[in-house]
Amino acid sequence: MQEEREIKASGLIGLFQKMLVLVSSLNTDEISIIKKYLLLGRISTKKTQLLQTFEFLLKYKVVDKQLIRSEYAAYKNKTIAMNLIRLREKILVVLTSELNYQRTDAFTERGKNFFLVKDMIKQAHDLHNRGNQSLAIERVNDILTLGKRFEFFAELLEALYIKLAHVQVRSEQAEINNIEAEIDFYEAARRGVIYAERINYRVNTKLSATTNPTEQLLAELHDACLELEQLYYQTQASFVLYYKYCLQIILFQYQTDYIQTEKVASELVALVASKPALASIPRIPISYMYLAQAKLFSRKFDETLLHCQQAKNYLKVGSWNYSETLMLEFYANFYANRFEIALRIMDELIDNPLYPVSEFKAGERRYLRVYALFALDRYAEAQEQLAKIFKITKDKTGWNIGIRLLGMLLCCLTQNFERMHFDHKALLKELNRIKDQKHVSKRDLVIASLLRDLLKSCGNFSALVKNRSKDLDLLASHKDEYTWKIMGHELFPFEQWLACKVSKRPARMTILRIETTPVMTKKAIKPQKNK
Repeated sequence: MQEEREIKASGLIGLFQKMLVLVSSLNTDEISIIKKYLLLGRISTKKTQLLQTFEFLLKYKVVDKQLIRSEYAAYKNKTIAMNLIRLREKILVVLTSELNYQRTDAFTERGKNFFLVKDMIKQAHDLHNRGNQSLAIERVNDILTLGKRFEFFAELLEALYIKLAHVQVRSEQAEINNIEAEIDFYEAARRGVIYAERINYRVNTKLSATTNPTEQLLAELHDACLELEQLYYQTQASFVLYYKYCLQIILFQYQTDYIQTEKVASELVALVASKPALASIPRIPISYMYLAQAKLFSRKFDETLLHCQQAKNYLKVGSWNYSETLMLEFYANFYANRFEIALRIMDELIDNPLYPVSEFKAGERRYLRVYALFALDRYAEAQEQLAKIFKITKDKTGWNIGIRLLGMLLCCLTQNFERMHFDHKALLKELNRIKDQKHVSKRDLVIASLLRDLLKSCGNFSALVKNRSKDLDLLASHKDEYTWKIMGHELFPFEQWLACKVSKRPARMTILRIETTPVMTKKAIKPQKNK
């Protein structure tokens, strides 16, 4: 009955799509084990319908309706759908069986022990119900050992309740009190982790909706960090500390306190490495990604690349996090004046169909590729590629302004002043349209004004440096509203590029390490342990 409802809800094509996603996640060893499992107990070597369906899914990455009809002409849609559902159940049995999860490369230590504890709980319940209390308690104690080490709080509680039921029969009040105290502690820890996850989700959801968080939102982020710190002292749950570090990193980045950002990111990596409960994919690579980004903000580009590689060691090629790691590598190489390497990385991201990408990300990557061509003085090619990027959708950080500014500069470099005049009018229209929005920076407005003067002088860079020296000094200053921002739409600081152009030197950028003073929105609260 459940299968029929699922068929009706998803439809045949929908079921095929879901199965393609599942099958594409399998590695070579898992595929081999599943094929053997599908033939288990059969004397005949003839392929079963399920094995044929499995091989069909392995062969094709995209669902083709005509192909499905030709491959399964002898079967009704309902029969094919039922085969897909049965195949899915068998694949899931294999993936969660001891045969698979005990393989050295299948799961992390925490993942393997999670499955092991689940099996132990079934065994403990069965032994308890059979009246074999001695073996049941031995199994429970094994669960408690692993549960405490890996922070399997739900499983810990289930085992403690089995133990409590055993102890209550003998009416040993002192032991009952000890077990109930443990239950209370781990109930609080379990609720604490769930609450920490909710805080992390709530704050990140609000932050993702803006690029310029208000003081109120930053204060909420600060309060969330303090609340998680208090919660960690109460529960000692490493997951709570993990979420606190993640939010602290975001807070310090917004406050441009990159010294503290780097410090907390290093503590996050150390935490994940030292706590078996956290040593899992994706937390290990994510911790390295946080550290890599912190090093990037601190202008330590070689260290950024080192931590990116450490993250990639745990990531699957084509995954979202792998592509985000490549983005960090692109920025690190670009800022270190390794423009050719940066271009190759962006080519890989754009040309490889494996990498998941939203419409916004697709536009962003194409724009970054154009900037790499620009830095390499490949102006005509850059102009040709930029013309294909009309607008980056869902832009919140000024990328579309960046497209127009770079377009004007490329027109000037290729002596296309008629097009530059047209682009300047389009830029003014865009600035007028969004003048009330906070993501239009004063720096962009100054650069737009400088490009207008370039247009009037038909590309006389020396005259621009002479006549607008105060504005160029302003761009080179560290005044917040005019300073260059790392990982923004302006990859090459305009004033540095202009200096290279006037002195006829190859394009080189100088990004010094920056030292900042911590800025906290509220006074820190000293956490108190539960007594």
